[in-house]
Amino acid sequence: MAGGGEIYSKGDWLVHPSYGIGRVTKLEKKHIEGKKIEFYRVEGEHAIYWLPVEGLQSSRVRRLASRRQFRKALKLLKRTPREMDPDHTKRRTRIKDVMTTGSLRSVVRAIRDLSARNTENRLSDTERRSLEQFINGLVEEWAIAEEIEEHTARTELKEMLEAGSAAKADSN
Repeated sequence: MAGGGEIYSKGDWLVHPSYGIGRVTKLEKKHIEGKKIEFYRVEGEHAIYWLPVEGLQSSRVRRLASRRQFRKALKLLKRTPREMDPDHTKRRTRIKDVMTTGSLRSVVRAIRDLSARNTENRLSDTERRSLEQFINGLVEEWAIAEEIEEHTARTELKEMLEAGSAAKADSN
């Protein structure tokens, strides 16, 4: 894909905070309000979406994490979880911030901290759904980045979370 402001190529894996993981399949031109605009067509498991080539630098979309980035982020799971605010409004704001940024490290921290909270206090329905969404996205990205099966990634994630919970119990 040659041309102007393009930063992605056909075959690149992308992570979108709302649509999840998808792969760039092609560059398309669409006529919108009389203007010809270039878009990346991104196909995911559950959605197809188009990202405008222009202005993409300010987008919340990111490339799939590399193996190295992934391994570094996963080390956060083994650390002692950070206690979440007792105020549900502040917890909801933190979750919303994680969903908005979609950064790998913020997602991993949220999984660790929500999982720890779940062992001590019951999560609200919104928190539980958010945790499931974070876990599913992380597992899918992990499987692609490491070229492993999703069930393998899910099992390893569970083991790491248990190790983090044990570290918290030991520190109390």
